[in-house]
Amino acid sequence: MSSLRAVEFFSGIGGFAEACRTLDYGKLDWQEIDIVCSFDQSAEANEVYFANFGRRPTAHNLDSIRHEHIHESDLWWLSPPCTPYSRRGKAKDMNDARAVSFLNVMQLFSKHLPKYLLLENVLGFADSQAQARLVTMLQDAGYSFKQLHICPTMFGVPMRRPRYFLLARRDGKTIGDSRIEHSDSASLSSFLETNPDPKLTLEREQMNRFGESLNVIDPKVDDAYAICFTSNYWKCMKASGSFLKNYDDTLRRFSDREILRLLGFRNTFTFPEQFSFNARWRLLGNSLDVRSVQFAMQTLLRSDATF
Repeated sequence: MSSLRAVEFFSGIGGFAEACRTLDYGKLDWQEIDIVCSFDQSAEANEVYFANFGRRPTAHNLDSIRHEHIHESDLWWLSPPCTPYSRRGKAKDMNDARAVSFLNVMQLFSKHLPKYLLLENVLGFADSQAQARLVTMLQDAGYSFKQLHICPTMFGVPMRRPRYFLLARRDGKTIGDSRIEHSDSASLSSFLETNPDPKLTLEREQMNRFGESLNVIDPKVDDAYAICFTSNYWKCMKASGSFLKNYDDTLRRFSDREILRLLGFRNTFTFPEQFSFNARWRLLGNSLDVRSVQFAMQTLLRSDATF
């Protein structure tokens, strides 16, 4: 038993690092995961990462990064931009300029061939040309792989954020079954603050203008659930996240702390004080569900994987 060395691409605010910090290593081949380097071009995301993990990811442009810039490791984690594979981004796939960084990283992968690869993206990635190219590359290099669709609701969390995961390993073992133990659903109200900031309340003009197009939920309803929060939650009123109904029939946005809880981050996870609500929402919309990442990691790294 030893440490597994990981490289974290598209690290954002540190969803993968957060998953590693609170992962249950009981049934895994490893005692801990040591992230030897992280990459992200967002200065804001790197500030949040530094505030919580004590080190700053490399702001190297992944469009042009070379293989000598990447530390040798056992595992590559990738959560590339999802817009090329989403309806909002018109699903341009590999023809989208925002896919260039991932395509370049894929080319470098064949020069390193780590023992494990773990990738997360929107469900549309499963039917993309980029996914087909990645799968072919893994097959040619002798990897066994597994594809999963994971959503926080599977862990009893009242938020729908379905995501595609690809798990691959190159050590002669196949990836075992993935089973989620039954978990009672938590109420949405258990994730909410008792005294939310009044600034979260929508102005009457916003309610009148966008009210019919908003996803409004009542936290007093037992089976209420939030939809996926996107990076546009701070400026786009439609299909970017849910809004809460207040006791006085006004509406409010979710706070950053409430979204962090829904995503599975620890209560001690923090944003720098100078970050506005808008900046926090934008970064959270590009982040990860920690529980989903942990489940994918435990499935990939289980010590009882079969030959």
